[in-house]
Amino acid sequence: MSRKRITEGDCGPCAEAIKNEVAEEVVERVLKDMIHEIKNPMTQIGGFANRNLRDLESGELSEGKIIFPAAVVEKIKKRNGIIQREMVRLGNILDTSADFVSHQKLNLQKIDLHSIFWEMIDLERDERIRIFMNFDLKKEVVIDREKIKMLILNLLINAKEAILDSPRRHKGVIRVKTWAGERQALFEISNNGNPIPENDIGRIFNPLFTTKENGSGVGLAISKAIVKAHKGNIEAKSSPDWTSFKISLPLYF
Repeated sequence: MSRKRITEGDCGPCAEAIKNEVAEEVVERVLKDMIHEIKNPMTQIGGFANRNLRDLESGELSEGKIIFPAAVVEKIKKRNGIIQREMVRLGNILDTSADFVSHQKLNLQKIDLHSIFWEMIDLERDERIRIFMNFDLKKEVVIDREKIKMLILNLLINAKEAILDSPRRHKGVIRVKTWAGERQALFEISNNGNPIPENDIGRIFNPLFTTKENGSGVGLAISKAIVKAHKGNIEAKSSPDWTSFKISLPLYF
């Protein structure tokens, strides 16, 4: 009795599902290791930043007693504060990623979605890129604030990178739009950077798939998982002029 070798073509959709399931497991393992490896140096950076501040205030450095001008101390204090603040932000992102990997429950709250957009847009502003906002969502949404922050940040970073890698890098535009459907809160983030190839548009949310030279293939996979956890939907469209990510979330979770 001869045995037929089963190929991907024979299995059809099931082969793709199996590949995605394996890829998701790989992503989980990679993320867990990555979070652990990033947190270790973060602790050291934070510790050295605090130590530098104490040394500045006391004037004690390895070379001996040094008196720094007050203006210099204040300037370095300010920079040190930025380091510490960004370390806290990075820690929150890592904690949110760890929760996602561990399949933690959502911490749902009734929130003004626009407040998250303003916060994330301020973080990702770039003088080379114009950002246009059309906020027309007049209802609060029930969401996990930290996870939706990660979602919006991922999409804004994606948009910025697409623009800066394109011939339009000096005429870049990001458009952010929100509105309400019958039972949904909807928002869309569009950019005029490099388009997503037509053959890739259906795969960009697959774990470990990336069109970028140095991409990880994790950001959009996490974004889709966050939307799915909120019982929402995310879709991407791309043309030579614009690439858009449209997200819908239920108004009443």
